[in-house]
Amino acid sequence: ETANALIAQASRPSFCYISPPPSVSKLRHHRSSKDVRSIRQRRDSSISCDTNDGNENRRSVLRKGTIGASSAFIIAAANIRAAEAKQPAPTTPPQNRRTTNFPRVYPGLTIGKVSSGEVCEIFVDLACPYSRKTFLTISQISHKYTDQMAFVYHNVIQPWHHQSLWLHESTFAVKILYPEFEAVYWKALFEDAPRWYDKEIYGWTRGEFYDQIASFAANVVVSSNGIEKVDDNDGNTKSSIDNVGTVKKRILQYLIPPLQPGGNFPDEAKILLGSAPDDDENAVFPLTKQIVKFQRKRGVHVTPTCFFNGIEQNEISSSWTVKEWTNFLGQALS
Repeated sequence: ETANALIAQASRPSFCYISPPPSVSKLRHHRSSKDVRSIRQRRDSSISCDTNDGNENRRSVLRKGTIGASSAFIIAAANIRAAEAKQPAPTTPPQNRRTTNFPRVYPGLTIGKVSSGEVCEIFVDLACPYSRKTFLTISQISHKYTDQMAFVYHNVIQPWHHQSLWLHESTFAVKILYPEFEAVYWKALFEDAPRWYDKEIYGWTRGEFYDQIASFAANVVVSSNGIEKVDDNDGNTKSSIDNVGTVKKRILQYLIPPLQPGGNFPDEAKILLGSAPDDDENAVFPLTKQIVKFQRKRGVHVTPTCFFNGIEQNEISSSWTVKEWTNFLGQALS
C-alpha cells in the first residue's frame, strides 16, 4: 500500500505558476513576438538558470525536478516491493501450541479464600533472607484467617541473586505436577533457604543446581505424602505416589531446556504453558516472563513488598513479629 501511494503521488502532474520577470513583461507590450523570442534565445545561451531566469528555463528546471522526484519515488517503491517479496509468507501456528501471551497456570502461592474480597499480597524472593523471615512469620498465624481472607505470595526474581530464577522455576514445576504439595514445598524451601544462598552455591553450574533442587523437591513431595503401600488389581505391591527418583525425573523435564543434554520436554507444556520442544529455554520459561512482567507492572522493587486489597502497605517490615502482624490484620479486617 505504501508503494502504490508513492507511485500515485509521483504520477500526478504538478502545476506551478511563475510570473515572468518585469523585463519580459515590458517587452511583450513594446516589441513583437519575434523580437521577444530573439532576446530570450540570446539570454538563455549566455545566462545559467538562477532566480532571474525566464519562464521556459524555469519550467525546464521544474520538469527535471518532477522527473527526478518521480524516479526517486519509483525506486523507493521498487525497493519496498523487493523487501516485501523477501519476507517469508505468514505461517499458521500449530494447533497444539498456545499462541496467547499468557499461560493457563498462574504462578505464585495462594492460601485462603480469594473470593472473600480481602487479599494480602506479599511479593517475595526465595533467595532473599528478608522474604524468608516474613513468610515464616505469617505462616505461624495465616491459618487463623484463611476463612476471612487470602494470602497471595507472588514470585519475584531478584537479579543480584543469580540462583533466584532457578529456585522460582522449581516452584513452578511443583505447582504444575504436584499442586497439592505446593504450599508444603514453599514452606520447606524457605525453611531450608540458607542452603541455597549465594555463598553456598557460588561454584555450581546451572545443571548442578537443577539436579540438587529437583532432588530436594522430590524428597519434599514424597515425604509429605508418605510412601503408603497398596496392591493393584494384579496383586502387585506399589507405592501410592511415585518414588523420589521418578518425581525428580518429572521435575527435571520442566527445568532442563529441551535442547540441552538431559533435556526431555514434557508434551503437556505445549498447551499448558505455550512452550515447545525446540525452544532454547525450559518448559516453564513462559511463567518466568509472566511473573517478571507482573512485578514490573505493579512497581515492585524490594522484597518483601506487601499490598492489602491492592494498596501498598509501606509500614510493613520484614522485622514484624507475630504480634505486629496480628494487630495489622485485626485492623484490616475489622
